Amino acid sequence: MNALIPFILALCVRRGLTLTRRELAAFSTEVEIQNADDSDTYVLISNGMPEYESDGDFGNREILPQSYQSLIPKNPQDADEVSCTPPGYIGFAVDGVPFFNPYTSLCCDVGELEQFDSCNGHPTGLNAYHYHMTPTCLDEPGTSKFLGVAVDGYPIYNGWHRNGTLVQQHELDECGGMFTRNGKYRYIITDEFPYIIGCFKGSIADESVLRKINGGCQCMEVATDACTPVP
Repeated sequence: MNALIPFILALCVRRGLTLTRRELAAFSTEVEIQNADDSDTYVLISNGMPEYESDGDFGNREILPQSYQSLIPKNPQDADEVSCTPPGYIGFAVDGVPFFNPYTSLCCDVGELEQFDSCNGHPTGLNAYHYHMTPTCLDEPGTSKFLGVAVDGYPIYNGWHRNGTLVQQHELDECGGMFTRNGKYRYIITDEFPYIIGCFKGSIADESVLRKINGGCQCMEVATDACTPVP
């Protein structure tokens, strides 16, 4: 039995690690990931600008640099209970563009109501570019690929298994995540609502996000009225 102890310890440690070296290396050079003073978190710093030129027509809205600075747990831990995803950033893609929750300001399904560029991004009314769904210009269909990290520290992957098959919705938990064969938890982006993250499984260190959650998330489910799909 003692021979199993190192294996069990290694597995436990692996399950706690938020990002591998390969995942950290996948971030754009425009994204800074620093060690925080407390050594338990990373500080992710980004201007939120995509590395490509958007081809979207967004009227008066522009795509302008922002100032994001978010604390990301190095060793994510499951919270006592899952929490809702508030307005604003809930994670960051490898290009530094933030991920937002799946709702419009009226709590409609953003995938049905909003318009996006060919990379699945668009700006807010304050000119902050972001993703609600798969960032297609970063994706590689048919290949399991790391696309970013949530603010609770768990990685975000596209919707493909390593064997080239699509991840099915029934394989995911209520937050839109799953455990891999090595025991690591990850969120999976799919083409179905809620697209990226349905709820936060882990504890959050980012005070800005925590304040929004503790203040009560604006949207908890899709509204049934006043939602007209984009033709």
